[in-house]
Amino acid sequence: MGIDTILSSAEKVILLAWGPKKASIIQQTLESTQVNPQITATFLLHHPHVQFVLDRDAAANTSQ
Repeated sequence: MGIDTILSSAEKVILLAWGPKKASIIQQTLESTQVNPQITATFLLHHPHVQFVLDRDAAANTSQ
């Protein structure tokens, strides 16, 4: 399933991330102010009902 399909047809999107190896990309995603094709998760920030579910390690670099 491509990102366009997800954005146009999913009622709700839940992104799951576990572990310290995900911390950097989660930080970059949440700090992005615009879509970055190098970071696919930034496209999800434009979905009206997106939820990020992170463990403590994945959220280590975020303030949100």
